[in-house]
Amino acid sequence: MISGVVSERAWSDYVHFQKQPEPVQTKILALFADLECDDALRATAFVEPHLKSSTNIFVQLLMVIKFNAVQVTPTNADGSGEGQHLGRGLFEVACRMSHSCRPNCVWFSSQDGKSKII
Repeated sequence: MISGVVSERAWSDYVHFQKQPEPVQTKILALFADLECDDALRATAFVEPHLKSSTNIFVQLLMVIKFNAVQVTPTNADGSGEGQHLGRGLFEVACRMSHSCRPNCVWFSSQDGKSKII
């Protein structure tokens, strides 16, 4: 997502985030874990001139999405494979599960694509 230039998708995610009610924004930002990540440092340096006081929120949002967002693509009603791609989602409980190199669980999309099964 971040390699020296912030993608249009990242800016679009940020604009969408800003349109959410404050309780939703608070829940999303609560998923952020400060990992002192190189990507976050590069993003901060790149967006600083563009966002001024909002840089920290922008970078936190990018990191939450980078490490937690999943594709939401429900199965076709007839079970013949993936159906319509609905975008990306953040699933609060699943995002709080272990972020380990040796995970102790896996998660799958429900048939309708609207929830995760752990």
